[in-house]
Amino acid sequence: MESDLFKEKISWYKLTFTISATMLAACIGWLVSNIDFPLKCVIVLNCIAIIILSISIIVIIYKIRYYLNKLGEDYDV
Repeated sequence: MESDLFKEKISWYKLTFTISATMLAACIGWLVSNIDFPLKCVIVLNCIAIIILSISIIVIIYKIRYYLNKLGEDYDV
């Protein structure tokens, strides 16, 4: 029963990782294509979003590895 809960949590973290990685790629793409945007505050906000998304991806990877270790399964880095 507990292993099913861990597998469910891992699948939700994988979904969250996919969404976060997509948003990060979109923010980086927008920043590269609009680096000379007239409003510099928008660029600063985009950079803050990139930093927050990067940190969230690191946390998500940590949580996925944590639950994989609790399941006792090996994983490749």
